Amino acid sequence: MMKASLLRLWLAFKRLTQLAFPRRFPIVQFPNLPLIVALLTGVASTFLHGNAHSYIAAVSYLAMTVWAYEELAHGVNWFRRLLGLTYVIILILLFARALPAPRTGSKQTLGPRAGWPPRPPALIHPGRVS
Repeated sequence: MMKASLLRLWLAFKRLTQLAFPRRFPIVQFPNLPLIVALLTGVASTFLHGNAHSYIAAVSYLAMTVWAYEELAHGVNWFRRLLGLTYVIILILLFARALPAPRTGSKQTLGPRAGWPPRPPALIHPGRVS
């Protein structure tokens, strides 16, 4: 009895994930399981602090990575594959920005703790002495 109801629930979920708009070239789809996990854990991480926040945020990023890979590798059309590629690139940039700067003793190192992104040059105002 329990197995049959779980199977029916799973089949209903699979039917929902097959919904797409427009039908011939799906751009909008019902979220699949990795995206649902990523969204729920992302929202949950906003209410948590400390280590719990870090762990839940990591689960959210991991689920988004799985979703992006699935879209990139198995997307139903070029738009969905491009969407997956775009998010993979965004995740790589976010990860690279979160890495600590190398400790070389030089002030020229780039990174989030070493003045990255660089500041724009100061504007020169006529009649103002700096």
